[in-house]
Amino acid sequence: MINKFAKKIYMYLYLEYRWLFHFRKYASAASRDDVIFILNTPEHGNLGDHALALAEYNMFAEILPEHKIVEIPNFFIKNYSDKRLKSIVKDNTVFLHAGGYLGTIWMNEERAVRKILSIFRSNRIIILPQTITYSNDANGQQEKNVSKEYYSKCDDIYIFLRDQRSLNDATCFVGAKRAIYAPDMAIGYLPYTSKISSRDSHCLLCMRSDVEKSVDKDTMLSIKAKIEAKSKDIKIQETDTVVNYNIKKKRREEEVLLKLDEFASAKFVVTDRLHGMIFAAITATPCVVLNNANGKVKAVYEWIKELPFIRFIGSIDEFDTALDAVLSCENTSYPLDKMKRKYENMRLILKENTHITN
Repeated sequence: MINKFAKKIYMYLYLEYRWLFHFRKYASAASRDDVIFILNTPEHGNLGDHALALAEYNMFAEILPEHKIVEIPNFFIKNYSDKRLKSIVKDNTVFLHAGGYLGTIWMNEERAVRKILSIFRSNRIIILPQTITYSNDANGQQEKNVSKEYYSKCDDIYIFLRDQRSLNDATCFVGAKRAIYAPDMAIGYLPYTSKISSRDSHCLLCMRSDVEKSVDKDTMLSIKAKIEAKSKDIKIQETDTVVNYNIKKKRREEEVLLKLDEFASAKFVVTDRLHGMIFAAITATPCVVLNNANGKVKAVYEWIKELPFIRFIGSIDEFDTALDAVLSCENTSYPLDKMKRKYENMRLILKENTHITN
């Protein structure tokens, strides 16, 4: 009881501290054309989400270098009042952090997005590349209808989508002209220069253990057996793109780079994580990719399928062939400039629509 009360007091003091010494200066100032507000950014331990945040900064630095970026992290979206959030952003364009949290898999995040849509329905809203997933049941349809109501009340909204299924859902929400197909932000805007002199003789196994997991225990055992059968010298090292501590903005780049270095040091990677796949691609590390529960990994793989050292498999029966293929690749460089060209339409829309709306 005492601990619960103390936690509430701490949270209140922390929220007020951040308000007084950071956000209030924007609330007391006039609307500004030179500020980009990105809402719902991470402070949790998902390094994929932090990689997306870094990529967002990199894209805006390229297309709007004179602008200052102000983040309002997810924690403050959930805990600040509507009035306080509106006082910070005013009439500026609202950008929503990219990711895969729209729909029923992560309902707390879906509710946070609905709160944003409600507060800022008169602002221009731009949702950076997302995946949308609603469960294939009555509850999923009901929640989709609720979400559609929130989107329909927004005066001026664009949504970028990483996959065709999400694009179809978003088109129902906002219309075909405002639902736009675009790559995951990290594919083109997370540059990496390896400091690793040589790769170790180990496999990095980066697999999900949450609600998006689709690989069962037997399949995991089969994967490990197949890896060990390749060579007794290959050691299996398990990792994840999620850490068990919070990461604030000031440590974001350091944490992401440490994870990229970990991927770059491996002989090859096996993963069912979307950003496990992308981290392998960016670091030019051979990788065999399996799908996750909602299919977003396979969908985003379409954006990088031309990379010969990244191979997606639909079943464990394809594993040996895929692993042989990625390990035999002579060219494992990452064509960053080529990937960035896939964002031409997105860059144009962002540049034309980043200004005060009223």
